[in-house]
Amino acid sequence: MSEVREIIQEYQNAREGNIALALALIVHVEGSSYRRPGARMLVNSAGKLTGAISGGCLEGDIQRKAQLVIHSQKPLVICYDTRDEEALEGENFNEILTQNPGCEGVITIVVLPVDFDDPQNPVEQLRKTIESRKSHLIGTCYPVKKTLDFSPFLHHTICLAGQEQPPSIFTSFKQKAAQVHLATEKVEAGISKVLKEGKHQSLKAYQDSSDWILFIEFVTPPVQIVIAGSGPDAVPLANISQHLGWEVILTDAKANQQSLKRFGGGCTWVRVSPEEILNNIEVDPRTCFVLLTHNYYYDKALLPLVLNTEAFYVGMIGPKTKKDRILNDLKGIGNPCSEDHLKKLYCPAGIDIGSESPQEIALSIIAEIIACLNAVNVPSLRNRTKPIHDSY
Repeated sequence: MSEVREIIQEYQNAREGNIALALALIVHVEGSSYRRPGARMLVNSAGKLTGAISGGCLEGDIQRKAQLVIHSQKPLVICYDTRDEEALEGENFNEILTQNPGCEGVITIVVLPVDFDDPQNPVEQLRKTIESRKSHLIGTCYPVKKTLDFSPFLHHTICLAGQEQPPSIFTSFKQKAAQVHLATEKVEAGISKVLKEGKHQSLKAYQDSSDWILFIEFVTPPVQIVIAGSGPDAVPLANISQHLGWEVILTDAKANQQSLKRFGGGCTWVRVSPEEILNNIEVDPRTCFVLLTHNYYYDKALLPLVLNTEAFYVGMIGPKTKKDRILNDLKGIGNPCSEDHLKKLYCPAGIDIGSESPQEIALSIIAEIIACLNAVNVPSLRNRTKPIHDSY
C-alpha cells in the first residue's frame, strides 16, 4: 500500500506540474513472477519510475514503451515470456532485460496513458478508491489482438458498500462488457468469485465475436492501525506501519509533547480517555488495534470496547495471565467477551520469532497482523504453551 500512496503522490505532483504520465499495470501472470496481477508502476515523460512491476528486469523496457504511450496517447499491451530466451514480441529477451531473469513465467502488462482531464483515468480512480476507505472493483478490459481499438472499454470502477453485492454491481459491469461483446454470464461469475475470495481475477470471457479479456481488481483501503500507548515500544510499530502505507492513529490521554516528538509526522493523535476513543475513530473491517499502554486498568477499560467492533485484529502486550485476569474481571462485572470476539484477540501480541528489542517486537506484531489479514496460519505467541522468556 505504501507503493500505491507513492504512485498517487507522484500523480498529484505531475498534475500540478503538467508532466505527462503513463501507468503500467500487470493484468495477467502465468507461472512464476516476482509481482502479481494488480502491481502498478507510474512513468513520467522524463522517464522517472514510481512503483515496480518486477524485481528490476522489466522496468527498463516498460520505461521505454511508456514513452511511446505518452507520445501517442494510445494504450499498449505487452507480453513478456521469461521462460524462453526470446520475448513473445520477437525481440531478443536478453537485449531487453540485459540478463535472463529465469522467472519461468508469462507476464501481461497494459500500459495506459494518464489524461489529467479525465476524472476516470486509471490513477484518479485509484486515488478515489484509496481515499474513500471503501472496497472497490476496478475493471480493465484489454484486447487479445494488438490491432483492436482499445477505446470501447478501458476502465470501470464500482464502489462496494461493505460486503454487500447489490445488483448494480453486476448490471454496470455487464453493460460495459457488452460493449466489447464479452460473455456477460462469465463476467457475473467472475465478479462473484472476486467478491467471495477478495482476489484479482482475469476473465477470458469470450463470445464468438470477442477478442477481449477483462481484468477485475478487488481494491481495498489501506490498513488502519490504532496504537494505544505512546511509549518507546510504540515508536517502531508506528514507523513500520507508516512504511507499509498504513494509516496510523495513536491514542494516549496522558501523552506529553516529548512523547509526540518521538513519532514525527504522519500519525493522527487522539488524546482522549479509553471510553471516548471509539467516538473519535471510525472503525471498519480494515482496522486493527494494538494495546501498548502498560496500564492494566486502561487496557481493561479499552479491551471490551475494541473487541466489540468490526476490527479484524486486537493485539495486547503482556502475559496470558494478564489477559485472563482482565477477562475474569470483565465477566465478574457482567461484561463478558463473547467467543467470537475473543477469536481476534492476540495476547501476547506477535508471532513467535524470539523477539527481544522493541523493533523486533514491533516486527513480530506487524507480521501477525498481515497474517490475520491474509488468513495465513503463523506461530502466534498466544498459542505458545511455554513461557516466552526463560527463568534465571
